[in-house]
Amino acid sequence: MEQIDPQPGLRRGKHGQAMVEFALIVPFVFFLIFGVMDGSLLVFSVVSTQFAAAQGDKAAAQAGNAKSPEDADQLALDAVRRVVGPTTIIKVIKVEIFELNRDVVTGALSPNLNHLNSYNLDGTFWNGTIQHWDPVTRSVTNGNSSYIGLKLYYSYTLHATFLPNALPSVFSATSDGRIEPQTY
Repeated sequence: MEQIDPQPGLRRGKHGQAMVEFALIVPFVFFLIFGVMDGSLLVFSVVSTQFAAAQGDKAAAQAGNAKSPEDADQLALDAVRRVVGPTTIIKVIKVEIFELNRDVVTGALSPNLNHLNSYNLDGTFWNGTIQHWDPVTRSVTNGNSSYIGLKLYYSYTLHATFLPNALPSVFSATSDGRIEPQTY
């Protein structure tokens, strides 16, 4: 009696070829999927921290030289906390609030490092530093108000563990603006 081949045209040994090809391709597919997911989380963290820096700078600019019930720096930190507080994707390392000097010729703004306050996100001074730019001393007169900047340092850890050191360890987001005049 003659045996009939159930799959004519297939040679013997071809049955395992699909499994081998699948096993070779799957790691690359997973690498691609997890890479896209991690890249999306990274973009989310960058955009979130830029928005947080802008909101903090805006709050400090609107508060001017407010001292009570909270000073302008604490209002700025509150605004940053409202934006980045709910997320666990990033870790805020420190927040710097500083005066910006304006070049009268070019109009370019540059940080005045003598007037720089560094904070932890909870509002305490970063690494025991002291306050170098008291909010009460900020100029809020019309036409002569100070420029203020806020820089947010944060870290993001890749969630795809196959590339643990592919990114720098600390990122930053900066925003600057002019303090709103409190007197006209």
